[in-house]
Amino acid sequence: MDLVIKKWIANSTTTDISSCYFCSNIGVVYLGVKPAEILNVSQAKLTQCILLKKPLRFKILGKKNDKYKLFVYNPKKLEETINNKYTLKYLKQLGYSKHFNLDNYVTTLTNKLKYNHSFPHEIGFFLGYPVKDVLGFMGLTQLPLAKTMGWQMYGNTDSSEQLYYHIKSVKDEILNYAKQTQIKVC
Repeated sequence: MDLVIKKWIANSTTTDISSCYFCSNIGVVYLGVKPAEILNVSQAKLTQCILLKKPLRFKILGKKNDKYKLFVYNPKKLEETINNKYTLKYLKQLGYSKHFNLDNYVTTLTNKLKYNHSFPHEIGFFLGYPVKDVLGFMGLTQLPLAKTMGWQMYGNTDSSEQLYYHIKSVKDEILNYAKQTQIKVC
């Protein structure tokens, strides 16, 4: 487990069950297992996010009652994930800039999330889901829906399941570590 994640969990000021899942969801982004995540967080958890700083970036999508909706991303991992010819081809068709620039692409996505009151289907690219699964969900491929495990998987699910289990194992590792620290409710 990464030393920064351990320190971050140890410095957690909240001891509710949601903190445990918050740590695991943001931890997979921090560690680069997932490029991004959308989280609903309290002011205390928003402050906790700020403590992680690099390599994470945060965009506040809105606030409802006492919760902030955040788009949390690892710039290096996100750029690696979406800067490929297949993903860029479809993002450009959906109104993203013809010339790839991570900041511009994140701004385009977060503006859609803020102002459209629904999740744009291409969010799957940004969350790191396999291209074939995102295209299947968008109805842009003939692959049949095979199963749902964290997201809808289309066609042959071997690589999708491998990714799902990798994400799950890292989240479980973070949760197990949190269980062994002061967060006794995990």
